[in-house]
Amino acid sequence: MTTRENHARYLAVHPTTYGLGFAVFEEPLHLIDWGVYRAGGDKNQKCLRWLDSLIKRYEPRVVILEERGPQDRQRSDRIRRLLRSAAIEIRRRGKVLKRVPRTQVRSLFEGQGVKTKEGIANIIVKLFPELTHQLPPTRKSWMPEHPRMGMFEAIAIALTYLDSHDINS
Repeated sequence: MTTRENHARYLAVHPTTYGLGFAVFEEPLHLIDWGVYRAGGDKNQKCLRWLDSLIKRYEPRVVILEERGPQDRQRSDRIRRLLRSAAIEIRRRGKVLKRVPRTQVRSLFEGQGVKTKEGIANIIVKLFPELTHQLPPTRKSWMPEHPRMGMFEAIAIALTYLDSHDINS
């Protein structure tokens, strides 16, 4: 699949305990694909193969990952290893890797009056109504995070990067 002339593609990936959430954008701010890949077994190897297939399929100009600081203990060791391996794979494939700090994602959406992942997902659904049926149910305190939240996280990371680079001008 090739990119339309003068329309760059951006792939955002967000590792989760289930696998990977992803979103593909094309200029000007057109969401062309999204989803969640659920991996079992050797999750990191399977996620890296899935990432490779996304890169081959969409030929993005830029691949976007969330940047986590060295003191960040919110993520498991497995996911931190996956993020490091993903960065190596992205560069090996000759793609530009961009990282977006979580603080920047929060800042963008706090400017719109939301502070939670659920609030961010609701803003995203307003921007992209085609995702309405993908919105996870409201999470109760005893429930694990819904697997589709990784997809909304990937979209939030992409929107933050694209906002900071003003691709619509």
